[in-house]
Amino acid sequence: MILAKAKEAISHIEPYSKVADPDVFQAVGAKRLMQVAEIEPGAVYAAAESNRCDKVEVSAVHIPKTKKDGLTWYVDCANGNRFIVPRAQAEAALARAKDNKLASANLTESCTATTISDCEASEAQKSANETEIVSACDMAVKAALIGDSSMDWKWDYGLGDGDEVKVARGFKAENAFGANLKHRYLCTYDARKQQITKLIVEGPVGRRQLI
Repeated sequence: MILAKAKEAISHIEPYSKVADPDVFQAVGAKRLMQVAEIEPGAVYAAAESNRCDKVEVSAVHIPKTKKDGLTWYVDCANGNRFIVPRAQAEAALARAKDNKLASANLTESCTATTISDCEASEAQKSANETEIVSACDMAVKAALIGDSSMDWKWDYGLGDGDEVKVARGFKAENAFGANLKHRYLCTYDARKQQITKLIVEGPVGRRQLI
């Protein structure tokens, strides 16, 4: 059953090359490039073992999470579930396959076809509380201002590099003459360290970095 779920995807795995796969080459380096296709079947097996995968359709190196000191693949199943499989997990599944010990598992998908952004997020980003982060950014802005300020009801929230989360929000703040003027802040928050790493305010008189 598991071998059948993985067979077609594995048959499509081909060696990676510097010319055909420049992004992969840049991510893993020349020494590890040949290892990618050798270990990739293990990533397919790991996903195929999951009860949440009906049949593996495709696998490939997951560039955002692949560095020169490690390899990571994404594996897509026919039911729309995507699994992010790091090298250690792929090698373990590959060893089980060679020993005929593949077995069904309760491995949960990393994301789905409709929630692909979850697969790009770090664990810290996934566990981050959006409302708490926005509140922290709000308070930092208000603490830096001299007069009163009121935040807009909506904000933009997105993921940055590494463990960063980025928030953009409009607000009105008093100037020295008591007039309420429109501003916007750009807040960068490190979800792992749980702290603001950069805070910029834009307004009628220009752009000012607070942190």
